[in-house]
Amino acid sequence: MDSVDIIQKLIKVVRNSRKLLSGNFFDIVNVACGKRIHLRYLVKLLEENFNSSIKIKYLPLQKGDVKNTFSDSRKLKKYIGKINHTKFSEGIRKFCDWYKDYY
Repeated sequence: MDSVDIIQKLIKVVRNSRKLLSGNFFDIVNVACGKRIHLRYLVKLLEENFNSSIKIKYLPLQKGDVKNTFSDSRKLKKYIGKINHTKFSEGIRKFCDWYKDYY
């Protein structure tokens, strides 16, 4: 999922929220791909897209670090219907292309 996906989904949630909230004025909705992405995979994609290697320094977990997370997109689907995602690798590629052009 990339930033364009997120913005499009947020717009749909806002447009559909009145009829779905049933009198509530707010709700919390996960806007994510609904898949577990490993940090090592992200590092690999960054290395490939920037054509460089990243030196990883492993440290013990710190207070507040989260080992595993997983987003639940069921509520998002309830608000906007079918969820189309940009593949994670494609979103990272687009971000890296933007970053190289911008900086």
